[in-house]
Amino acid sequence: MDAEALIPVIFAVVMVGIFGGTIVWAIRSARRTRENMRTLARELGLSVEEKPARPIVGAPPPVLRGRFRGREVCIRTYATGGGQNRTQWVEVSASVEKQSGLKMRVSRGGLWTKLGRLFGAKRVLVGDDTFDERIYVASADGDLVRAALIPEIRERILAVFEKGARGAFIVDGGKVVYKETGSFACKRIVDVFPMATEVVCDLCEIAEVCG
Repeated sequence: MDAEALIPVIFAVVMVGIFGGTIVWAIRSARRTRENMRTLARELGLSVEEKPARPIVGAPPPVLRGRFRGREVCIRTYATGGGQNRTQWVEVSASVEKQSGLKMRVSRGGLWTKLGRLFGAKRVLVGDDTFDERIYVASADGDLVRAALIPEIRERILAVFEKGARGAFIVDGGKVVYKETGSFACKRIVDVFPMATEVVCDLCEIAEVCG
């Protein structure tokens, strides 16, 4: 067989190898995700809600639910977009017991700057140089936010971003969320989420006090 005749064969072998490798990677990633989420559930005292497996794609990631620090907490993964624009997210959320007028977004410096401006939010400086240099707070109600972010809360927010958080905390009415892109197959994300869950609950308490 001459060289030209071998080209289609080589191409087919390479494509099969790539396809097979992708499937193996996806299976291993899904297994790590489930294992890591079960570990996270044990650490936080949450229940694991497994979903049934589907043909070919297998079982989707579980959802973690339960009471943490006296409030209902949910940890999950979800996707937005489709095809090449598909983005996977991880999220922890908790409900505020009474509707709050406090709205703000807290992220690593500059991460959500443009998005915050689209919603009419303005950057809020709390007067703590270390915090203001490293953390971006967006809100339309600066005075309320400055009063709400007491030193203890600022320290916890700084700590979670120093731990490796790359997402944003969002306080909006009756809910507080922390979310970032990625999956629980990533050890960094798994390590960050216990601290992020604590801060979500802290912000819920603040929202309830602010009313």
